[in-house]
Amino acid sequence: MLSLIAIVLGGGLIAQALSFQNAINSLNDKTNTLDNRVDTVEAGKMQSLSLIIGEGELTNASAMPETTASVEYHRWEPAVLVVHKGDTVNLTVTNPRKHPHSFVMTGYGLDSGSLAPRGGTWNIQFVADKTGVYKFICGIAFDANDPANPNDDNCDPDHSTIVGYLVVLA
Repeated sequence: MLSLIAIVLGGGLIAQALSFQNAINSLNDKTNTLDNRVDTVEAGKMQSLSLIIGEGELTNASAMPETTASVEYHRWEPAVLVVHKGDTVNLTVTNPRKHPHSFVMTGYGLDSGSLAPRGGTWNIQFVADKTGVYKFICGIAFDANDPANPNDDNCDPDHSTIVGYLVVLA
């Protein structure tokens, strides 16, 4: 009886291990497919990239049209920049929105300072000398309690959605 239980349990563990291996193989296949799509430039090249603060729209429509609600939110466009280690990156950041925004990427020590509304631009050149994924954000916080300038020199209320990533491949 114990040997039958051991066989059943062992079989269950083997099935679980095979399931995990299948999941790992699937993730590897997806990673290879992604690598084939984004790994299109040679390392050590000059990369000119443009980034803007764009707007998106979320819509929640129920079965009744009078209950449809839409909300605009701000985001980086594109939200992901991909380069290779060793690339020299010429980055242009533009703010076409009506409030000031900024670009901050602490992993590379980059900070644009405040970008003027409706066209403020910042250009920076840096070498992507560290592999990994680096988050960039708007560094100007939204402050709803600022009575002196209620949103005139603050970021928008959806400040937390303005997040993007730099991916530096080996």
